[in-house]
Amino acid sequence: MVDVEAIQERLGKLSEFLKLLRKYQPLSYAEYSKNVETELVVERLLQLCTQIVIDIAAHLLAATSHSRPTDYGEAIAQLADIEAIPLEFARRIRGMANFRNILVHGYVEIKIDLVYQNLQEIDDFVLFARYINDWMSKHGLLAPPDAKS
Repeated sequence: MVDVEAIQERLGKLSEFLKLLRKYQPLSYAEYSKNVETELVVERLLQLCTQIVIDIAAHLLAATSHSRPTDYGEAIAQLADIEAIPLEFARRIRGMANFRNILVHGYVEIKIDLVYQNLQEIDDFVLFARYINDWMSKHGLLAPPDAKS
């Protein structure tokens, strides 16, 4: 069973984190790369945003009795199998999982330009949230936006 409250809580956090990230988006690469504190804040926020995507993917796949993914990238990709996100979008964002692993485990040197590039592409998180909300509405898990409680 889909835990709508848990998903909505995560999507709310995603929205909060994206607002914080948007403050750093206008920085030029030169401005961004001069400030280590900015780099660390952006890295952490991107890590959290990506973890939210992974958590939602894992939850929806488990709740729909879908096959168990072998890794985080596959979990994101399998969202297309349950029609939660379009296939092309799933293919495009699947790499978020690898990026998250780099940020979390630091087993490779974090490339500043890669983090900056990901900062410029945060609208993928907005689109992800929209797709998930649409999927939940389609499955009767959310009240229509104009419904009064």
